[in-house]
Amino acid sequence: MEAEDHNVIAQTVPPRMLAHMAARAGVEVEAVRAALIAEMEKLSGQAVIAEYRIDEDGMTVGQFEDGLPYALLPTETIVQMDGKQVQVRSETLALQDADAWYLVRVSDPQQVTMLREVYPGFTDVEFAPSATEVIY
Repeated sequence: MEAEDHNVIAQTVPPRMLAHMAARAGVEVEAVRAALIAEMEKLSGQAVIAEYRIDEDGMTVGQFEDGLPYALLPTETIVQMDGKQVQVRSETLALQDADAWYLVRVSDPQQVTMLREVYPGFTDVEFAPSATEVIY
């Protein structure tokens, strides 16, 4: 994450979510992936990720009736932007789909809505709100 390899980061998005976004937009999945990468590259010019930590010891795990396993991972990101350092505490969802693990940011309400459309088992799963603090 700190290396900001946008191609690798884009590969952490579950294929079903990419397909859902593509269907909504009426485009191919690769167009959605390219737009996602372009947006990350644009944003990386505005902010630099100084630190990114996942607290594996604080992880909560679950599994749906259909066998889909998932984990909620407490995440801390420190971003430098506009001469300030900002700390964001949130959760990252790790879910297994088709024998691969993917990551979903669950601090964004739009992202959570889409997640629940694609994976209805998450409808009743509560996600902790994110907290943002300016360090300096």
